[in-house]
Amino acid sequence: MTKTAQYFLELVIAPLLMRAVFGEDPKAVRAHTRTHVAENVPFFLAACRNDATP
Repeated sequence: MTKTAQYFLELVIAPLLMRAVFGEDPKAVRAHTRTHVAENVPFFLAACRNDATP
């Protein structure tokens, strides 16, 4: 479970967080969040279902 959480953070959360940390406009990050999640969460869930490890 720890590895799963780590992969989720790296794939879904970290890219958005890094954009915010490096000063991108919060409105731009917020506007892209839904698309980013919609693109990456299905990939993450498929990997979990197939027990994939990077």
